[in-house]
Amino acid sequence: MTGKIDTTMGYRRARKTMATAMGRWQMSKQQHRLDWTRLSQQLLLGLLR
Repeated sequence: MTGKIDTTMGYRRARKTMATAMGRWQMSKQQHRLDWTRLSQQLLLGLLR
């Protein structure tokens, strides 16, 4: 019985960790996209200037 409870808790904890990691990855991906747009805009401005 205790073993089953432990596995459930471990599963929940693992899922929570996965969700947090995925959220962080999504945020960093969005940040990279923002950086890329900023960089490309600066490049375009530099070319036009």
